[in-house]
Amino acid sequence: MFSFYLKLEQRQTVFKSGKKAGTESTTPRYVAIAQAGYFQHLEALRGRFGNVVMYFKEVKDGADKSTAERNLQCTYKGVKGGVNFTSAFFHDIQHNKMMFASGEPNDNAKLKSGKPNPFCDCKNDGYLFIVTPDLKTIEILIIPNGRALIVGYRKKLADGQFDDELKQIRNAAKPM
Repeated sequence: MFSFYLKLEQRQTVFKSGKKAGTESTTPRYVAIAQAGYFQHLEALRGRFGNVVMYFKEVKDGADKSTAERNLQCTYKGVKGGVNFTSAFFHDIQHNKMMFASGEPNDNAKLKSGKPNPFCDCKNDGYLFIVTPDLKTIEILIIPNGRALIVGYRKKLADGQFDDELKQIRNAAKPM
């Protein structure tokens, strides 16, 4: 069912120079530490030091066309400033409990900048997220052609119906 698994851990950024030198970034930064399966865009997500880095950003009130609580931003080779990997729509947020979210790739042919959307070719995929209560760890699961049913898959994940599949893919994950 899941074609790809990526585990991210939060790594806070401390500015090294400029006006903010010595202070921490307010946007949580995550680095991929394990992966299993196949995702055709993985190599293009790698930054200049070979790491896959994503930013878990809160959606500001009044943001255009978005009802998601958060967005997952990433670097992408050939796109200056990075791209929005997905919006994360949460199910039943409760503090001190594991959180589950769903998302999907942007299906527009072009980004706001006018450049081609690098995720357009996988626009029918669905994404599931497991986020620890302290927001220190995010697990991403990709379901090929799962976009239309992703909310139902999110509910099944939260209800424990995918526990066996999740255990298998976690065990298959290799460090990055």
